[in-house]
Amino acid sequence: MYRNIKIGLLIKEGGLKEYILSALVDAHYLIIEKKWDDNFVDSDLETFDTLVLDISQFKEKDFHLLKKIKNLFPDLKILILSGSNADESIYKAICFGANGYICKSEIRNLEKIIEMILNRESCISSNIALEIYQYFLSIYRKNLSDILSISEIAVLENSISGISIANVASKLNLPVYSIQKIIYSIYLKLQTIKHFDLTE
Repeated sequence: MYRNIKIGLLIKEGGLKEYILSALVDAHYLIIEKKWDDNFVDSDLETFDTLVLDISQFKEKDFHLLKKIKNLFPDLKILILSGSNADESIYKAICFGANGYICKSEIRNLEKIIEMILNRESCISSNIALEIYQYFLSIYRKNLSDILSISEIAVLENSISGISIANVASKLNLPVYSIQKIIYSIYLKLQTIKHFDLTE
C-alpha cells in the first residue's frame, strides 16, 4: 500500500534506477520516473514531494538544470544523488537550491535522507560549514548577526570543528531536531543570497 508521498526520479541513461528502487522498496512511496533531458521542464514536478536527481559526476550543465528547475518550482524539494563527494560540488548544489546531497556509496540511506528532507531537516559537513561561514563573513564581516541568528552562528562554528550534529546539540543544550532545523534555515539563507549570483 502506497503512502501519500510522491517521489520523482530524474535519472540519466546508465544511472542507478534499479539500486534506487531497491533502496526505497520498503518506503511505499509513489515513485514516478522522468527521462533526463538537459532542457528538462515538466509541470508535473510541482506535484512531487521530493525530486531525486541521479547525477554521476557534476558538470556545469547539471548545475544549470538544477537552477532552472528550482527557479520554476521554488518549493520543490530536491535531493542530489551523485558519484562525487567533492565539497565544491556539494556546496554549489546547495547554493543552487538542493535540499539534500547523498553520494552513491551511501545509497542504502536514501530513504532516511528523503524522510529528513520531507521533515525539513538537513545535515552539514565540517568543510561545507567552514565554506558557508567564510562566505557569510566575507559579506557581513564582523556583523554576522545581520543575517544569521545567534543560534545559527553557534551551530556553524561548532560544525566547523567536525563534531556530529548530536554532539553539537549536546554542547548547545538543544535537541538534535532543533539543530537540523537551524541548519535548514542556514541553507535557505545561503540560497536566498547566492542562488542567482553564481557564475552562469
